[in-house]
This record gives sequence, structure tokens and C-alpha cells, in this order.
Amino acid sequence: ALACGTPVVGYAHSAVPEIIDRPHIGRLFGTLEPEPLAQALLETFTLTDDPATDAACRARAAEFSVERCGERYLALYRELRGAGSHGPPDRTEVRSGGSSA
Repeated sequence: ALACGTPVVGYAHSAVPEIIDRPHIGRLFGTLEPEPLAQALLETFTLTDDPATDAACRARAAEFSVERCGERYLALYRELRGAGSHGPPDRTEVRSGGSSA
């Protein structure tokens, strides 16, 4: 939904608050009861009146793209590899046929 520019509603549990981390892209509800969910939905509907919501939602979704996640994993692997004194050799050179050098 965020990638389409649509604000979202989520349960404030597990990793959901990491995604819905700002009020202009959606709302969280804290208990599994109808009233908090209804309130979050109503508040989220009002976000669609703000022209900036579309761009804010799309920008937040872009932070979780496959490309961005891949970049973050590579940075983490490089950091972890640099922290240790031993590790596998750098295999950035690729031979024809897809195998690593």
C-alpha cells in the first residue's frame, strides 16, 4: 500500500512500528479491540486529504525496496568481515559462466 502512495494502519506490535514510524504515512493501534482500530482507520482516512501523503508513503516504501535491503546486507557483511581478523577471501571477480574466482 505504501508503495502505491496509500497510508496504512498497523498493529503496534513486532516490526510494524518500524515501518509505520511517522504519523504522515499511517497510524498504529495498540490493542486488538474494535475501538482503537476504528480510530486508527478514521485518522488514516484523513491523511488522504493531504497532498503530501502520497509522496511520503512512496518514499517510506522505497526505504524497503529489494535494492535498498541488498545494499544494507552487503554493508553489514562488509562490516562484519572487517571486524574479524580472518574470513573468506574477497570473491568479487566473477568468471564467465557465473562462478566466483
